[in-house]
Amino acid sequence: MLSAIVGGTLIDGLGGDPIKSGVVVIENGRIIAAGSGDKVAIPSGALRFDATGRTVLPGFIDCHVHGTYR
Repeated sequence: MLSAIVGGTLIDGLGGDPIKSGVVVIENGRIIAAGSGDKVAIPSGALRFDATGRTVLPGFIDCHVHGTYR
C-alpha cells in the first residue's frame, strides 16, 4: 500500500526547523520520503491523509522499558 500524509507541520528529527506543509510518503509500512511539499513528490495512486493544522512526527519508536524493574 502506498500512502502520503500531507499538509501538516513536519518535524523530521534531524534538528532543523519544523517544515510547514510537509509530506511523508509511506510504502508497505515504511517511510520512503519526507520533507517539504514542494520537494517531495507524491506518487500517483497514493492514498492521501490530510494533516493540515496538525504536527507530524514520523519515525518514533516506542522503546520504553524498565529493565531493572522487579
